Amino acid sequence: MSSIRKKFGIQFFVTNSATITYFFMSLILSRLLSPSEVGIFSITAVLVGFTHVFRDFGVVSFIRRQKVLSDDLLRASIGVLFTSSWVVAVLLYASADYVAIYFKQPGIRNIMHVQAIGFLIIPFGSIPQAVLARGLEVEKTAIVTVISVIVYATTCITLAYLGFSFMSMAWANLLNIIVSSVGFMWLSPKGLPRTPSFKGWKGVVHFGAGAMITSALRATDAALPDILLGKISGPHDVGIFSRGNSTVNIFNNVAGPTVNFFALPYLAKIHHGGDKVSKEVARSIAYLSGLMWPALVVMAVMAKSVVVLLYGAKWEESAIIIPWLCVCAALQIGFLVLQPALTALNKPYMSAFPIALIVIAKVVLGIWSFDGGNLVSFARAVAIAEILAIPINLYLLDRYVGLKFSAWIKAVSQSLQLCIVVLVQVLLLKWVIQSIEMPLLRITLTALWITPSWICAIFLLNHPLKEEMLTARNFIKSYFVPKAKKL
Repeated sequence: MSSIRKKFGIQFFVTNSATITYFFMSLILSRLLSPSEVGIFSITAVLVGFTHVFRDFGVVSFIRRQKVLSDDLLRASIGVLFTSSWVVAVLLYASADYVAIYFKQPGIRNIMHVQAIGFLIIPFGSIPQAVLARGLEVEKTAIVTVISVIVYATTCITLAYLGFSFMSMAWANLLNIIVSSVGFMWLSPKGLPRTPSFKGWKGVVHFGAGAMITSALRATDAALPDILLGKISGPHDVGIFSRGNSTVNIFNNVAGPTVNFFALPYLAKIHHGGDKVSKEVARSIAYLSGLMWPALVVMAVMAKSVVVLLYGAKWEESAIIIPWLCVCAALQIGFLVLQPALTALNKPYMSAFPIALIVIAKVVLGIWSFDGGNLVSFARAVAIAEILAIPINLYLLDRYVGLKFSAWIKAVSQSLQLCIVVLVQVLLLKWVIQSIEMPLLRITLTALWITPSWICAIFLLNHPLKEEMLTARNFIKSYFVPKAKKL
């Protein structure tokens, strides 16, 4: 357990350092680019993100959950991945003109052409990255992450400053792919197969098809707001909604990347070892909800101050949709480990059902509720869609993961109590500081008051996070305070 904690700590530190870097990069870009420029890239990014599902074809998840990873399986995985990636690259490049015409945005064509080049390169690094992640070799993946983040952020800001507009993000993304692929190939285990083969490809495709259905629906779900608004409204509303979404995801990105890195291979090892994964899933839910839900409460209440402080007054419009987006994020956190748990149990297709319901509900409710400029109604529709999927998620946890409804309630109950404590205090504090006009001072005072209050509540309520905080305290104490020498 101590080894896992150490690896988790390294990954947590690296991914959050990357998040902080991207955060400050977004602050700078918000002052160099307009909402429409950001909107054009956002529309393209979600479309390309959707095609990543077919490019990957579930191969990475297949590798990460294998109990025994033979050279034949790796060669078959390489063959499937290169085929799917290069086919998608050609289709992406060829369809760029039609997509640009459909959205009436010529810039989309150029972005898609650059992104298609990246699809030709990604497979070279994907297999080594998956093998390293399967072995939880966070030290090696951390090196690549740090270098690629620095390259991406530097390139993006420089090109935006030089006037490359939305294309600055496209070129930076391509350079990031090249650097990452080279890094993972360089740090990959010795003797790792490099040549593709189609012997045994059926096993890869069978698993990949199930994983791809779920991933495709999840990508569709993520892309829907930008695609729908891009068609029924325009790039300005896409930019505003995207900025609100990214603001909420500041907190989601604190734990999300680390969970995504560890959840599947860790739960797969538990399952292959003959143990039940339900206990670890419950503990993960308790940790994540206790960490993230109070932060989302603060974000929802202080949305306007946060947006103005981070991005400037021209983005203030996005603040009104943030409370509803916080509801969406909170519900997603409650079931964040469901998909990797089902994948670890070799049932990747089962998590497709709640996502399919969410996608259908978002399309119907989003189009029906949007009245031409009222983004609040659209954000509310997105939140309602997430609520509708709760019963199916709970059923899947019970039926396949073995986590009963009562156990799920127990895992989140103390986190709900934390949220109540935080909500009362942040509302009172907001009333006290209402005369203060400086967003920086308002947010600083909020953080200085709420953070220690949240920590105290964790100990008073005996939240599961208490154990981890004590472990962290003991580690820091042992690291910085030298032990007395025996006489």
